[in-house]
Amino acid sequence: MDQLDRSYRTDMLMAEALPGDIIRVKCNIPYSMDAGLIPGQFVFISLSPSSWAAMICTHPFSICRIDGNDTLKEEEEDEAIADKSTNETLIKTMDSQFFTFYIKATGNRTRPLYDIAQSRTKIIEARISKPLGRPYVTNSGAEFGDFESVILVAEGMGITPWLSVLQYIEQKQHAIKIKSASLIWSIHSIDTFYAFEQEFGRFSDSMQLDLNIKIYITGLSDPEENYSIPDNLAYIDFTTSCRPNYHDLFQELNRQEYTTVVGVCAHESTIVKLNNLCLYNSWAIRKERFEL
Repeated sequence: MDQLDRSYRTDMLMAEALPGDIIRVKCNIPYSMDAGLIPGQFVFISLSPSSWAAMICTHPFSICRIDGNDTLKEEEEDEAIADKSTNETLIKTMDSQFFTFYIKATGNRTRPLYDIAQSRTKIIEARISKPLGRPYVTNSGAEFGDFESVILVAEGMGITPWLSVLQYIEQKQHAIKIKSASLIWSIHSIDTFYAFEQEFGRFSDSMQLDLNIKIYITGLSDPEENYSIPDNLAYIDFTTSCRPNYHDLFQELNRQEYTTVVGVCAHESTIVKLNNLCLYNSWAIRKERFEL
């Protein structure tokens, strides 16, 4: 039944065009979240106010963040000062919680959303489902916070489910077992990183545990692009023109005294490779495939 429950109308869907043809979407939550959010969950989004369209023209998107009204009021009021044309409804509807999504404009459904974001249209009608998926790490119900070391692996937009895990670690770091968090992210161009730079800066500033971020830029072919790779971010290790060697990286990140879990959202060949490495190291693994 959860899969069919997609007809919750959201009256505000704010879209911001980012580098790499990526859109950041902030959407008010049209239902109660008393049960909380499990890191790694997703929703179905229909970019139409029609309940019929919501049944057939939907797509799953990872929930990257959930924020309260205080955080978003401050951000959007700053934007409103800079943009006098901001709809008054924007401020009035901020007395709630918000989901944040990052969406890649790649097809007929998402490309128009990017065009809308570029036009700075603030209010868009849409429909979303309740959070879906059972992103537990083990069959017994263990979560990421039950392990001492967390290694997150992503390729391209596969970073999106792990943003909510990083937010969970950020907010619960003094109450959970996690002592070390690592992210290995492969992207084709540096533009994709800049779309998420704000998120990484937030995590770096607020996390007091051991945070290790490695970004591999696999498609760098123009030497001039080297100048666009930031050299002032001490908390991120950039590697260009190559792909990660997961065997060597896992040996480097292996802390024998810690219980370890790996989260992976990537191409199937990468998932198979990492699953074998986790079996070898006796680590738990969460493979994100948007399963209900």
